Amino acid sequence: MILYYIYLKPGYMKLFLLTCFFCFFSFIISAQSNKTYKINPGQKIIDIIPQTELYSYPEFTAGTILFKDGNYAKASLNYNVFYETIEFTTAKGDTLAIADESIIKMITIKQDTFYYSKAYVKAIAVYGDMILAEKQYFSMANREKIGALGTTTSASVDTHNAIRNKEVAKDLVVQEVLTLVKNKILYIGNKYQYFLPVNKKNLLEMYGKRQKEVSNYIKDNTVHFSNEQDIKRFMEHFSK
Repeated sequence: MILYYIYLKPGYMKLFLLTCFFCFFSFIISAQSNKTYKINPGQKIIDIIPQTELYSYPEFTAGTILFKDGNYAKASLNYNVFYETIEFTTAKGDTLAIADESIIKMITIKQDTFYYSKAYVKAIAVYGDMILAEKQYFSMANREKIGALGTTTSASVDTHNAIRNKEVAKDLVVQEVLTLVKNKILYIGNKYQYFLPVNKKNLLEMYGKRQKEVSNYIKDNTVHFSNEQDIKRFMEHFSK
């Protein structure tokens, strides 16, 4: 067994301002959807970000790992959002990660199904042969170094990859002011479990034989590639 994200007429001004207010309000709500955490020098990331935000599930839960060769293994599993990996616990209570993700076909935890295609993604909905999925991850929004007399200076921001490469370990006591953001990105996959982030280019690739239809749909309809409902409507349309 192997366990190894204008000019407006006076009568229209009031309506225009009201519309602007609601658009701005909607933008604020959207911007606030990503949770932000600030870690100051001397603090541990693990002490600032709640465990419930670091992992997808409150606790490790019975799940199944199905391998590409047909074998499977049952274990207590959880998705570590910080490290973007599936972890399991051993009989001794140790927490380990699956070392070779390339041999994984899919992983089920509770009613959720995860796939691995250069990154772990969780299925949201299925439309015929196409799968809508999401990936949660943390990125570094800001990084400030502590200078003389306790002043802070902005440093170059290492984004997503810095955390993936464990440059900042979650149990490390940081010596800088770090601002981390929890994000979600939508993915689209096919029956071969090949997944790509949702954007116009990748939608055209995934629906190769229907590229003209896809282009026309995007031109004629409001499609925000980060909006789950917009993408669901899109995929529902192309599943017919």
